[in-house]
Amino acid sequence: MTNDSEASFEEKDGYYIIKNKVDYPNNEELVYEKVYFDKKNNLKKVEVYNNQDMVKIKVEFSKVDMKASLDEDDFALSKLITEPECKENCNSNNNSTNSNQIPNNTTDVPENSTDDNASPEGNANNTTTENKPTASIEDVIYPLYVPENTSLKSKDVIDTEDGERVILTFAGDNSFVLVEETMNVSDEFEIIPVYGDPEIINDSIGALSANSLSWTSNNVNYYLTGTTLSKDDLLNIATSMNNVGVVNAEK
Repeated sequence: MTNDSEASFEEKDGYYIIKNKVDYPNNEELVYEKVYFDKKNNLKKVEVYNNQDMVKIKVEFSKVDMKASLDEDDFALSKLITEPECKENCNSNNNSTNSNQIPNNTTDVPENSTDDNASPEGNANNTTTENKPTASIEDVIYPLYVPENTSLKSKDVIDTEDGERVILTFAGDNSFVLVEETMNVSDEFEIIPVYGDPEIINDSIGALSANSLSWTSNNVNYYLTGTTLSKDDLLNIATSMNNVGVVNAEK
């Protein structure tokens, strides 16, 4: 706001309203915002608009603590990401694996089952599945479409707490990075916030912003970003990655 020479101020409907330009690097659709204060100068709400004067983001404040104290490590990643506490139904012999890591089609067969239809092989497979610590990406999917004068430079595979992450770096006139990462499948419905415009990507729906695109397919999360790529380039790269086959683009 301090860099906006065209910022304006008005009093309307019981509010003091400041209007100024915004610059969201991941969403060029957003062009300005309105910040609302009450007559006691308390922040009440913020509205962010596109170039068609439509509200795209709206945040309302019921209470703001202007004297809140923060410790230096409040935003430390190691403090924000912690292992989940074991509930009363946790398996004491398998603390490193939670129930969400077991595929939905797994048949639970007790270790000492006397069921005539339960084969020893079935019991062994069940035990192996429950103790499997991570998942891996069996086939790395390479894009069939790559912008002109751009090619694969490197492939890095990183083990994560939940599985595996593959980072493909493409270099050239239109360099970009493609990340493929395994995901845990939950047995319950979850609400996961995403940022960007919805776009159909093969068998999935992705979120497209100014210079990035993310989507999920076959239990793999994909993230594509490139500062010089247009939205058409992002979509063309993503839609060319059909999971029915693997194309080796390494040089």
